[in-house]
Amino acid sequence: ESSKSKSLSTFVKSPTSFPEAYYDDLQREWSLADLIVVNSEWSREALVQEGVPDEKVVTLPLAVQLPPVSRKHSAPARKLQVLFLGQVNLRKGIPYLIEAARELLDRNVEFQLVGPLGINPKVIEQLPVNMFWKGVIPKSETAAIYADADVFVLPTVSDGFALTQLEAMSYGIPVIATKRCGQVVQEGVTGYLIEACSTRALVTAIERFIDDPLLHESMYDACRARAAEFSFEHYAVNLEEILQRAQAMPRRDL
Repeated sequence: ESSKSKSLSTFVKSPTSFPEAYYDDLQREWSLADLIVVNSEWSREALVQEGVPDEKVVTLPLAVQLPPVSRKHSAPARKLQVLFLGQVNLRKGIPYLIEAARELLDRNVEFQLVGPLGINPKVIEQLPVNMFWKGVIPKSETAAIYADADVFVLPTVSDGFALTQLEAMSYGIPVIATKRCGQVVQEGVTGYLIEACSTRALVTAIERFIDDPLLHESMYDACRARAAEFSFEHYAVNLEEILQRAQAMPRRDL
């Protein structure tokens, strides 16, 4: 067993497994469907790799409502506030985020973890002193959580889309995300794209914002504009096009 797998094993809360029938059902559903709608190119490519015909799979990104917020300005002495909001588990890349926080202990930055715990609780007890787990918060409090953040991180190993990255941008917050989710981040404009499973890539991206305290503020307008591209109005138009395409397809005998 490698040192990396040993390290990751300390995060495991309980093993997850699916019955074989689950995968059999998926195969039958894919075979019967005329069109399969997924929410990202990452998901589309995954299905094609599993044998689903490319022409069957269409992408419909998720949508977000742009909240009425005003631009905030950082206090000179304030530590950069880095937010993760979501399932605190292996799939979201939490081990790499914790290690990144540990490597940045001597820098002017703090990390907030918000969401249900899906890793060994002992890991939370041993978080670096610049990282804080806030647990699960009600939906009514998420606006305040976003409002206090300067940068949003999504070091996910695999996500269908991850709506949180859109939510963060809707508040004008730049996002550091991997390429294994919905394509939202515009490199150097609304944040930075990094390789998955790389603590070093995560540290390097975060240091950009530490070294330039005004960088996250300079991305505010672009983030809001990007989130507006994923409005419910755009979603409705895209969905209507998919439905029209489905209706035009010849009927098959089942």
